[in-house]
Parts: sequence; structure tokens; C-alpha cells
Amino acid sequence: MAARGSQAAPRRPTAGVVFPRPATCGTVQTMATPEDDSRALEQRKRDVIRAVRRAFGEFKLPESAVELTGVGAGQGLEEPYVLEHFLGKTRSDVENAFLPSLHMEDFSYMSKQGVGYYLPAVLGLMLDHPDDSDLWIYLSGFLRRRADELPWLSAAQCHVISEWADCLLALWDDDGWECGIYWLEANDRKHLVGLTQDYRAHATR
Repeated sequence: MAARGSQAAPRRPTAGVVFPRPATCGTVQTMATPEDDSRALEQRKRDVIRAVRRAFGEFKLPESAVELTGVGAGQGLEEPYVLEHFLGKTRSDVENAFLPSLHMEDFSYMSKQGVGYYLPAVLGLMLDHPDDSDLWIYLSGFLRRRADELPWLSAAQCHVISEWADCLLALWDDDGWECGIYWLEANDRKHLVGLTQDYRAHATR
């Protein structure tokens, strides 16, 4: 027994008792709100769109039929449609007037330069409008078919496409029915996960 007037040794905490941590000096920790999560996802979307444009930055606006389609004027059955829809148009022009059911098919008849220049605009549109079912159907079909048919895609370009797909999945999971994506089915999510995996695999080859 300690003598009176002397300081007793501090008792050890009882097992199972949790003592509060001291607050970090100068910081206040708060729980993330849905608004915080939404802002973070919006920032991620913007970052992915910028990353896509950087990765495809080597491709310049096609200024001739050969640059856009890889063939001379009048030498392809689909070439007149591609020229009508895209020749001389900037990415901004395409973003402002893109009709998926009409224009996405043109990508199958574009040259490397044409696809490389215009694809970032369409990928950005999909992230800005994740509820656009027509855009998803035609864009995902093109990307699935082309995963093994675009050997010129660099590792960096394949990587950003996989990041784009992962970001779109996050947008779907975040918004779902609330943003009117009533058409989403299990297969859509499965296909998007598959795109992420396919392009990520191409990026590491």
C-alpha cells in the first residue's frame, strides 16, 4: 500500500475498454457525406477525361480523306459517310452533335489517325452521360470488337481505356436508378468489367 502523500502508479486500462484517441493537432476528422463522395467521383471523371486526351495527344485533326479513312476519296463503300460526318470537324464539333447509332459505325472505317483523334471525344461523352443507352450499346460494341484489332494502341492508351471503363462502372454504381439508368442489366455491368480487364491486360503485354 502506498504511503500517504506519495504518488501511486497509474493503473493499467481494463481489457476491453477503448479510450478515445487524442485529436490530431490542427485537424478535424469528419465522416464523408454523399455530397463529398459525389464531388470526388466528379473529380475522378474529369481526371480520367484529361488522362484520355493526354494519352491520345499524338493524334491530330485529320485534314484529308486519306488521313481520316486511310483510303483515297471515292475508294471505299463507307468512306463517303465517314467524310460527311467527320472530315474537318473538331472533337468539340463531334461532342456537340454526336448520334451514336449513325456515327459510331464510322469508327470501323477510320484510319488509325481518325480513331485516335475522335475516340477521346466519345469516351468523354460516355462519362458525361452515363445514362445514354444508345451511346453505351454502340461504343461498347466497338471497344469489344476492337480490343484485339487495334494493335497500334500503346500500353498507355490501353491503360487509360481500362481506367475509363472502371470510372464508368463507378458512375453506374453511384447513380444507378437515381440517374434514370433504368435500362441497366447485369450483362451491361459484366461487359464493362470485361472491357476493364481486356484493356488492362493489353496494357501489360
